[in-house]
Amino acid sequence: MDSLNQWILDAGKFQSYDSIMSTIELKFGVGELIPVILQQSPHGAVILHAYTDEKALLETKKRKHVCLIGENNALIEKKELEVEEIKASKDGKALLYLCKVNAPVNGTENPTFFTHSLFGECNRPGPLLLDEIETVLKGRMDSKDPHSYTAKLLKGNPEKIREKIIEESLEVVEASKHWDVVNLAEEVADLLFHSMLLLLRHGIELSDVLLELQKRRGKRRNAPPPVND
Repeated sequence: MDSLNQWILDAGKFQSYDSIMSTIELKFGVGELIPVILQQSPHGAVILHAYTDEKALLETKKRKHVCLIGENNALIEKKELEVEEIKASKDGKALLYLCKVNAPVNGTENPTFFTHSLFGECNRPGPLLLDEIETVLKGRMDSKDPHSYTAKLLKGNPEKIREKIIEESLEVVEASKHWDVVNLAEEVADLLFHSMLLLLRHGIELSDVLLELQKRRGKRRNAPPPVND
């Protein structure tokens, strides 16, 4: 345990475990294993539930991607999962890995292994949908399909994407003027889609935009209250 207590991965940098979580001691259970939840960063999708031990945890620190313990105590590497931060539960009985997904994790474009519903149904999409779309768009960048509209835009002159953004922006404004709420949602979807293409064309991810929004929200939250005359 002494070697474990020296390090923790925090936002891509290894820092002293004691200096960050000095009140927590990791508690390994049967077989010297501790459960790990892999969660996608920054959107929060649960990727996988697995187990690790001291060796695998230290290998994760060293290699900066997920290392787990499989059957017969075999070390399993998940190179497609880049670890950005490791957190421990308050009682030290579980770990949470916040991971950047660099490639499909289960043979599909879905970033999670939890794909089969056993009870209930939740059809309302959330922010994770944007991450799934971004993953698909990244795949189109390597597509050799000559008929792919998305691939043509991503590989061609970026001016084409800029023209589409101008076109979709005007259509958003027009739909708003006529209070056409159905068409407005459709046009904003088109605008968002082509904006994501332009971001990828410049090597910018959606998470970079979210970080900028987070900064702005933080500035507003920390701004001094207005002075009443």
